[in-house]
Amino acid sequence: MTALDFHYSNTIEGDRLFSSRANSLEFHTTCRFIEKFIKPECKIIELGAGHGVYSCYFSRLGHKVLATDIVRENVLAIGKLIEAEQTENLQCRELDAKDMETIGDNQFDATLCLGPLYHLRNRADRDRSIGEAVRITKTGGIIAFAYINRVFALAYMQSLGIVFGKDDYQAMESEAWENHRFPDDFMNISYFSTPEIMEEELSCHDIALLSHVAADGPYTMFKKRVEEMGEEEFSDLRQFHFHMAELPSSLGASCHNLVICRKRG
Repeated sequence: MTALDFHYSNTIEGDRLFSSRANSLEFHTTCRFIEKFIKPECKIIELGAGHGVYSCYFSRLGHKVLATDIVRENVLAIGKLIEAEQTENLQCRELDAKDMETIGDNQFDATLCLGPLYHLRNRADRDRSIGEAVRITKTGGIIAFAYINRVFALAYMQSLGIVFGKDDYQAMESEAWENHRFPDDFMNISYFSTPEIMEEELSCHDIALLSHVAADGPYTMFKKRVEEMGEEEFSDLRQFHFHMAELPSSLGASCHNLVICRKRG
């Protein structure tokens, strides 16, 4: 069992997005902005689908969705979800986002890559994954990439009591993620990017950037306060977050960010 398999075998990924109101902002923001760019009844593939939360959501909207993941535990969870939903709009397969040779070129109207870039710790693997996402998407189709933002993620982890040393910071600055042991198990299977790095890596592919969004903003840092809000207060906060999400100044203050692109012809 790989470290990635072990992590997701011991983590209920399907519950993460709804474990708190602050976490739910990531889900609602991601869906809201993807829906701005996709057409009705699309053919969609999700790479690194986890337990299929996004795939299920879009299948319920009438899209035909193929949910894929490299972790067997996640694929089994999606299979159970399909049984529960009793839908023909959602299917699942075990696939590696870096190598989808069983998927032909130009197959999907939209490709959602909302998990793989969290765990691809070297540039070559991220480049292969991005390239595969572009390859299987139709010309003019939409591709959405999610990533963990380095500055906020480190601040959040420090707020939980995790202590980083000079060598940890140097490893991140030099992009030596694979060759360093960090003081947190999740960091040792993950990669934290920055808005600048993410846009530079995507610019190497034949895609046009449409939107760069702060998916959850700074609110995971204040989960207790957000949970204490009344329904109206939280609704007002969510609308304010939606308004602020596309501002460049919001990207550094968010744990999870989303980049939506269009495949050029």
